Amino acid sequence: MDNMKISLLFQLSGFHSTLPLAEIEAMLSLYGSFNLLEKTERFAIFDFVGKRNVIDSLRRRLSLVHGVFEFLGRCKLGDIETFFKEKQVQIEMPYRIRMHGMLINDVIDRVADIIENKSLHPCVSLEHPKTSIELFIKGKDVYITKLLFYPDKSFMKHSPKHRPFIRPVAMDARIARCMVNLSRIANGKLIDPVCGTGGILIEAASMGIKVYGMDKERTMVKGTKQNLEFFGYSGDVMQGDVITLDKLFPHNYFDAVVCDMPYGISSSLGNIRRDVLYSKAIVAMRNVVKKGHYVVIMVPEEINLLNVKMKLIEIHKERVHTNLTRRIYVLRKECD
Repeated sequence: MDNMKISLLFQLSGFHSTLPLAEIEAMLSLYGSFNLLEKTERFAIFDFVGKRNVIDSLRRRLSLVHGVFEFLGRCKLGDIETFFKEKQVQIEMPYRIRMHGMLINDVIDRVADIIENKSLHPCVSLEHPKTSIELFIKGKDVYITKLLFYPDKSFMKHSPKHRPFIRPVAMDARIARCMVNLSRIANGKLIDPVCGTGGILIEAASMGIKVYGMDKERTMVKGTKQNLEFFGYSGDVMQGDVITLDKLFPHNYFDAVVCDMPYGISSSLGNIRRDVLYSKAIVAMRNVVKKGHYVVIMVPEEINLLNVKMKLIEIHKERVHTNLTRRIYVLRKECD
């Protein structure tokens, strides 16, 4: 497949302080090399060189990005006419111009004048443009972009409130999808060995990934199967204990392990001390994931997973409610 070189501006959702950028970088890494040019609270700009199908994958999979744009360049507000003349920006009609941040009507009018003076048959369509020029304002600077796409948000129908089988504490579909993306799996086999109601498996299955699930409780196994079937997906879901994962599956079998570990009282953990459970579970996960592949695991904030014989890639905090904050660890298996 032909490679492409492009500069991309990602409009961040603001849903989380660190996960949107991490999700973008994880996805870009699957298809080529990238360089972060600039990061603000509202957007991030990357240079990317790699496979062209990155665009389709970003459209289908991103969960914490509002929009993706081709970044054309930056200039001062007073220099926007010069920018458009020197850059020779290609405009396919009909077109529209939109601004993000401070609304300055004069800027829109100036850009419109440039576009319409260069076109034989200028035509504006606010609803169905072929070219959408999007201007991001930051102080006295304007970042000029073309809209490429808005990520597919149909996955939000997977939210816990829409599932036939639910439990009081269920992971937000956006976080579940992001965790799958952080595992850097393009295709292949993914397992959630403490699958609960199946949120992570649903998101992975919707991306065309072969999913495996396991839970100690028979009710959860039945409920996960019900939820997968409800959304039209399938998976191999069984009853089992996470600490025996490497007894049930061969070593180096999975392309990714993604899970939200239980954090309840002793009885809900099978009467095993939580630190012991996590220690044994992480060893089993490491054994079944392939070398060079990733384990993405959510645990309570007080749990430390820094000495688990895998390379720590990143840590993110996720606040569930006032009394519960969890950490998402992204770990890579470096050797057998």
